[in-house]
Amino acid sequence: CRRAIVYAEMRRIRVTRIVASRHLPSHWRCVVTPKRGRGMTFTSLHIESAKAPVEDQILAMQAFTAELLQRAARKNPSIDFVSGKPLLICLLWLAVYLALLGFIGLGAYIFVIALLGTQAIISSILAFLAGAGLVAATAIPLLGWVRNNWPARFDPLAGTPQS
Repeated sequence: CRRAIVYAEMRRIRVTRIVASRHLPSHWRCVVTPKRGRGMTFTSLHIESAKAPVEDQILAMQAFTAELLQRAARKNPSIDFVSGKPLLICLLWLAVYLALLGFIGLGAYIFVIALLGTQAIISSILAFLAGAGLVAATAIPLLGWVRNNWPARFDPLAGTPQS
């Protein structure tokens, strides 16, 4: 089944880097959204069969995407070019991470209080520092994820997206 979306009908092109998971390697995804109807998704992954290993064809995908972005920008300047994940997904994961960080900090605080006892003032200070330190250490990957995945507009005629 071959489908096509003409440049004049394109509303948005989103380029996203997908981080590796247990089942798939890290790869790139390009989603073309038309003004009406279903969008088209292109990925750098190549799956020949269910038993064959998944292959990431990043160089071919980069060449294809660069050409698509250039042509689309020239043919239809009103296209919204975006890199990163959708804003709602970013906000959802940010809320989940912040809740987890709260539980981690509270858990560290309770652990130190239980370990040292509640009588000493120093135990409260140490518990607070332990909780804050653990939250800070676990927040570093969160900040990296937000920096790499936050949606941003770009101009394909000025350069490639940094997603």
